[in-house]
Amino acid sequence: MKGKLVKSALSFIGVAMIAASISFGLVMYYYAHGLSAEYEELSVEYGKLKELVELVGKGASLESKYTLTYEYHKVDSAFRIQGPWNCLIYSPYDNSTLYLVLSMTTFLSKSCVFLSVQRGNAFDFETNETAPVIWSANATASSIYYVPLASEGWYTISLVGPVEKLMDESGIVVGQTYRWFEDVDCSMSIRMIYEREYSPFATKPC
Repeated sequence: MKGKLVKSALSFIGVAMIAASISFGLVMYYYAHGLSAEYEELSVEYGKLKELVELVGKGASLESKYTLTYEYHKVDSAFRIQGPWNCLIYSPYDNSTLYLVLSMTTFLSKSCVFLSVQRGNAFDFETNETAPVIWSANATASSIYYVPLASEGWYTISLVGPVEKLMDESGIVVGQTYRWFEDVDCSMSIRMIYEREYSPFATKPC
């Protein structure tokens, strides 16, 4: 199974690199033939594809769809918690849109899932500032959400957010705080839309 996943990831990266190469070839063709509008459009697209491939080389993964999960149950005196309930994503475009599909499996009437999208990396220990929240929702049922992203860059998505910094008495960041609820079993798929089409994006584990 692991071998198939690795092969699939390598294939995806390979397709992106081939697409980037083709885009570069078309960029040079349009430039050589004086087609300025086409040249400018493809030049931007080539730059975005190249940017994503470079992020993969730095440890990110290239995705067309990513899924978060959150399962929290208390059994006697023990807790069962499963994730991942957070992720970092990189949008290569300004004015893109997150397409979030939340699916509930187990849920009590008093429970709630705290969805949030924060601008930047909320897990950056080099600063004690909390990443600003650009969108949030207290979900009590399966739902579909559209979240506009004004600019390209990194975003933190959480099912137990917003993610806040936990600091010691001297102001040093020592961890994060989350908002938990018991007896919840849910998942949320993440896709990105740009100019009415699904767009690839980069992800990093938190």
